[in-house]
Amino acid sequence: MKKGADWENAISGAMTRLNTTTPHTIAKTEPPVRIVKYQEKGLFLAVFTATGMCDFEGAYKGTPVCIEAKQISHHRFPITLAKHNKIKAHQVERLNLTLEMRGISGLLIRFMPKDREPAAFAVPWVLRRIVMEDGMKSFCMDDLPGQGATPIKNPAAPTAEELEGFFDLCAALARAEARR
Repeated sequence: MKKGADWENAISGAMTRLNTTTPHTIAKTEPPVRIVKYQEKGLFLAVFTATGMCDFEGAYKGTPVCIEAKQISHHRFPITLAKHNKIKAHQVERLNLTLEMRGISGLLIRFMPKDREPAAFAVPWVLRRIVMEDGMKSFCMDDLPGQGATPIKNPAAPTAEELEGFFDLCAALARAEARR
């Protein structure tokens, strides 16, 4: 299982609960793969055939959604495109495109530093541009609340209500960004 898969599964569970209360169709996306060989008991050997989409895509109340879930073992999350960064160019492209369409675009980041308590935040994608314009190259878990990110109360799993509030905030920020 890939690092951060439990974080993605927790978010997926909250998305499922949200589905029962609001009109949306947001799905966990899987990277495109080609099965090379069946091994046993439902296990397969597969290879990636292309770069994948963001972790969650769909629509919320008729608005396009693109959300990338990330888990990191440090207190800083790099936001620039560099060789070893956590966010890849194709993910940045999809997040930017969704924002340009006045869609809901953002990150759900869980920080798991060894020297402090874990924390999770819902980060509207527009904050990346604002922080980069200020010359910063990363989100710091200590600074995110003051920058407009929403803390997730239980870093093990967001609630459906937290996701709904995050989506509404991102939609409002996307409309404001379009007027900019």
